[in-house]
Amino acid sequence: MARETGKRDSSILTCIRDAYGCLWHFRFQHILISLFAFLPFCLAGFLGYLDAFLVSTNSQTEVPEGFYLSFIILMLTTFAWLVPSVILWHRLFLLGPEHLLRRKFWPLITRSFHFSLKILVFLGVLLVLLFLIGGAVLFVLNQITLDRQGSVEAIGNIELAVYLAAAVVLFLLTLAIGLRLSLAFSAQSIGKRLGFRSSWDLTRSLTGHMLLSVLAGLILPVGLVLLLRLLVLSLFGLDILSGLAMAPKQIFILIFALSPLMSLPLAYLCSQTSVFYRNCGAWDFREPS
Repeated sequence: MARETGKRDSSILTCIRDAYGCLWHFRFQHILISLFAFLPFCLAGFLGYLDAFLVSTNSQTEVPEGFYLSFIILMLTTFAWLVPSVILWHRLFLLGPEHLLRRKFWPLITRSFHFSLKILVFLGVLLVLLFLIGGAVLFVLNQITLDRQGSVEAIGNIELAVYLAAAVVLFLLTLAIGLRLSLAFSAQSIGKRLGFRSSWDLTRSLTGHMLLSVLAGLILPVGLVLLLRLLVLSLFGLDILSGLAMAPKQIFILIFALSPLMSLPLAYLCSQTSVFYRNCGAWDFREPS
């Protein structure tokens, strides 16, 4: 399944099927990567290093002692640690399990660094979008406020609709741009050189196709995570997604045990972008010198 090359025209259903096929074919390696991804967070939470931050989220009092250190540890064990995890998922889906890890750990560190730099560039684009959409929302709300003919309740409903519409537009734009640039992230994961401009060119006229493939394919893994949350909540009375601050430390053991299921949305996204990488001809593409 890995190492397929050549540009192919695949339907949305074919892309979704191929992505799930990768996940199923490499299910045992997926479990190992999921445990690797969740281990630092769960270990830090179980040992109490996240208590200051988690307790403060449900407290109206002043910032507790050790809050900032706890926040830094949270960032390092979640967002920062997810970068090498995402790289491992891409390497698994594109190269196969035999190339998942090498004896030298240094390439994974350097690729994580370059991967993080690309993420920062993408976040810069996201901030520009947020600024533009925020300006448009403020303009619309200002026009609504100037209209004195509507009732307060009607204006409130219109404002809510504007906020929701802006959130949906921002989400879809962010996802679409991220997918168009995803070939660069996939290439970085396997040690190849492919820039954002080349990724954008290779995915020209495929925006809707990629967006629908991801959104339709994510329904199942996201639904499973939500179902898992309800199941754990009904059996143990613990909320594995939002109740960490008020739950016992044993919840981190439960999260670690359930990590292969909780990581399914992210793993599917990596699998789907790996399918796009193969289908868009990026494998045989050579960046001009």
